[in-house]
Amino acid sequence: MKEIKKINNLSLANILAAINGLIGFFTGVIMAIISAANLIGPADSGNSVIIITLANIGASILLGLLVALATACLGWLFGYIMAAIYNTLAVRIGGIIIELKDVNQRDEN
Repeated sequence: MKEIKKINNLSLANILAAINGLIGFFTGVIMAIISAANLIGPADSGNSVIIITLANIGASILLGLLVALATACLGWLFGYIMAAIYNTLAVRIGGIIIELKDVNQRDEN
């Protein structure tokens, strides 16, 4: 049995930022597709349909990028905070106890 005594704050923050960034990217793509499905603005607007369509596509792409960036930043922040809380509590009540097993490595020739 092994006990996790401490988690590196930056390590956990970086991993969670990457995971949340990927989730945010795919969520943003879905949101962009849904947003792009509503391409045509009100019929009474004096602008041409092409300008409205291009503006909506640009807004959809920007929305997707912002969602991915926001979720990555929040993932980093929460990862950093969670590691700090874990480290504080692990000193007082003990860390997570895990059982590890050695695995034989295969030759990769």
